[in-house]
Amino acid sequence: MPWNYEKFDIKIENMDKGRSKCTPGKKNVGKSKMLPFLTLLLILPLFFVSWTGPSFGMAVTKKFIQTIFPTVEHINSKYALELYTGSIDEKPKGLFVDVRSKKEFAVSRIPGALHIERPSKLDRNTKLKLKNNSKIIVYCAAGYRSSEACKALEKQGVLNTINLNGGIIDWANNGNPITSKKVAPHTPTGHWLLKKKFR
Repeated sequence: MPWNYEKFDIKIENMDKGRSKCTPGKKNVGKSKMLPFLTLLLILPLFFVSWTGPSFGMAVTKKFIQTIFPTVEHINSKYALELYTGSIDEKPKGLFVDVRSKKEFAVSRIPGALHIERPSKLDRNTKLKLKNNSKIIVYCAAGYRSSEACKALEKQGVLNTINLNGGIIDWANNGNPITSKKVAPHTPTGHWLLKKKFR
């Protein structure tokens, strides 16, 4: 039986009244028909990350962040740890800056990190402290907000910023030091990027 395309021609009516009426053939297709499709688009990434595991999901997340923020310098948790511990004297070579919310910061953080919730609005003392450090490693949960923060800091003259790609989630997953056994994921997707012992 050949496909009848004319049956599915959609006519938009009542646009002047601020609403549309879809009439494909004799049946109406309203917004309720689109809801399952939109819901699937929202939850599909969660199932994908939960099925593939934290490692693959984090690799995709890192690549995405690097693509979205090509002008920001990125560093992974392995090399960031070298800046954190130093090579011989075990003193930090860089300042770690946490740009997450107060609630996330209270759950867990990288020890010694400076908390700046609004990097777009720095006071004079904070700006001076940042400029006096040779390297500033900025982090959030997974790396998106910290990439935005790097750009915001650069606009204020703080040019020595590096984004911790993968954020505190990747940092914790790789066994690096945090202040507690739990990490606040910020989003449902971030929950699945964490190893189970940190959820």
